[in-house]
Amino acid sequence: MFTVIFLGALGILIMLSRQLLFKKIGNAAGLAFKTFASLCFCFAGVFAALEHGIDMRVALILAAFLMALTGDILLALPPYLKEDYVKFISGIGGAAFVFGHILYIVAFAVSAEFMFYLLPAVLLIPTVFAVLIKTGKLKPEKKAALPIICYGLILGAMATTTLNLVLKTTVSGYTAFAAALLFVLSDTALFFFNFGSDKIKSLHGKLFTYFVMVPYFAAQALFAVTILYL
Repeated sequence: MFTVIFLGALGILIMLSRQLLFKKIGNAAGLAFKTFASLCFCFAGVFAALEHGIDMRVALILAAFLMALTGDILLALPPYLKEDYVKFISGIGGAAFVFGHILYIVAFAVSAEFMFYLLPAVLLIPTVFAVLIKTGKLKPEKKAALPIICYGLILGAMATTTLNLVLKTTVSGYTAFAAALLFVLSDTALFFFNFGSDKIKSLHGKLFTYFVMVPYFAAQALFAVTILYL
């Protein structure tokens, strides 16, 4: 337990250090910081799996960690790529995150009998994203609007499957649900930094780490802790 929590906390501290030192360390060191932080939650998951024992649910979560690590690395590469490759590599990185989320959903869906009256909750987050786009609070390109809403559906499914665990009164439910909410916070903030008002975009450099990266790494750390209680 201690090792899992330590590695999760270490990943968060590495990202905070990256933010504080960003202007001094440059892009290459920044990529190294992010990679090490991602490796922290991956190793936290491995140690948790060794303590819990590996079954299908644990294997799915570990695979999701691997997808997240892949996405973290690929999405940090564009500054080093030729412009022709940026969209392709970024697309693969985004797809890795989506696939990782789907693995989380499956892992938590099979961890407890699903209460089907929760299904409407899946639509809450994509509906919020759709309203934000419709009202102009988020202003993505037209071709990006539908993928954002669909991604919201995936976040909604992840939050709902973990809420189902909470209602089954399992400890794993509380840690997983907290992680899912942190993912929602992180990704919502990411969308605002990318597609929000000019004022919000101007705060990207100062607040991105605190509202996007820290919640994201905290969520991954909590998913590693969740393995211990499945």
